[in-house]
Amino acid sequence: MIEGEDRYESLVRQGLGQVTGFEPNSKNLEILNARQGPYRYIPHFLDDGEMATFHLTRYPGCASLLQPNEEIINLFSSIGAEPGSGNFAVTKTVEAETVRLDDTSDFFPSTVLCYTNSSMSPEDHYARLPSTTLFRQ
Repeated sequence: MIEGEDRYESLVRQGLGQVTGFEPNSKNLEILNARQGPYRYIPHFLDDGEMATFHLTRYPGCASLLQPNEEIINLFSSIGAEPGSGNFAVTKTVEAETVRLDDTSDFFPSTVLCYTNSSMSPEDHYARLPSTTLFRQ
């Protein structure tokens, strides 16, 4: 969820950017859609268009289609993946239908400059996605 200033805020303030995000959680989607300005959020999981497992975590901002790597996360002193206490502790998993960015052209009025996803995702996850999923003109 929103915490602090977005890294692209200066572009939005200058009228140079429009933000389109993906938020499949209806509770979080409602909060995000209440934002003022050029923000739009789509209620889908973004991935490869197949079914996937969504890992809900103790802290909602850590939830992901990718299972948290406890060995790496637990190297950090302030986040952790320990059951019951760590931000990345998985509390529940659900099967989710995903959409490919390539198949969402009706959501975008113009060029998508870049797209980011979970910070805990391995490079091989993105290597299997079509190249146009990451950048589209």
